[in-house]
Amino acid sequence: MKTSKMNPGKLLIATLTLSLVLASCGKPAVQEKAEDIKTQTFSNGETFNYRVLDGLIISDDIIVGTEQEFSGMVSKYEEILVARQDPEAQNNKVSPQGVGIIKNCDITFFFTTCQDSRWKDGKIYYSVDNTFTQTEKQSIAVALADWNMRVTGVKWIYQPAAANRVAFTRETDPNACGHSSIGYKGGVQQLRLQCFSQGVVQHEMGHAAGLFHEQSRCDRDNYVTIQWANIKSGYSGNFNKACGNTVSDYGAYNYNSVMHYGAYGFSSNGKPTIVPKNGVALSAIGQRVALDAGDVSALNKMYAAGTVKYF
Repeated sequence: MKTSKMNPGKLLIATLTLSLVLASCGKPAVQEKAEDIKTQTFSNGETFNYRVLDGLIISDDIIVGTEQEFSGMVSKYEEILVARQDPEAQNNKVSPQGVGIIKNCDITFFFTTCQDSRWKDGKIYYSVDNTFTQTEKQSIAVALADWNMRVTGVKWIYQPAAANRVAFTRETDPNACGHSSIGYKGGVQQLRLQCFSQGVVQHEMGHAAGLFHEQSRCDRDNYVTIQWANIKSGYSGNFNKACGNTVSDYGAYNYNSVMHYGAYGFSSNGKPTIVPKNGVALSAIGQRVALDAGDVSALNKMYAAGTVKYF
């Protein structure tokens, strides 16, 4: 799911490398309390765990939507569950073309965060809040410049008055390095940061461009083993795969993707939650240095002319 979990590296990784809760992007701080995690249970028994932060529905480092949007998203997903069982409902209630984010995201509720449109013409307009220090702004600028120099298919363009843009804003969650929506949503969508290494910034940028986490690829079981018993309670959903004919992986599985989780992401006991196969070391996954060449290739393929599926 390079688009879904965008192939080469694409998926910004919530790099939690150790400890019980390293915020999905790469730096921990205060451990979340169990009561912070809420659960939505659907009619088919499927559950979706999330937190509410500043009026936003958050799962891992992904902004799923706002509190106001949430009930509507749940209702739309319930329609999809009905449509899966009833061909007539599929034809009459849930159009094959779908509605917005539902069209290409009918796998699990978590993936209703994906959109049925990339940024038009591969142009992502953005603004940067003045709450950042000059040093922090410079770090963001370096990440943007590196992206624009290396990625040909999708460019970040400073346009603070654009109606549809990504707004770099300060993260308020002490456990998180950042949060971002997946792909184009319309309006002003936040890309929240409190860690400013190039890799962390570009991980969240990757999400905003449409990439999900690398280990969510449909083919991931050929490359890694998920150690479910070691995952912190309430976080197993972060390790689900995105599979189906409505999502696509771009390129080969990329252990070095800036979108890949670290081996200890969301560990409850200090043991690995992701173990690479094929002789790859635990330390080889979860890098947050910068976009890997595979990430660049996947982004370009995702935005290539004629490419219609993305996550």
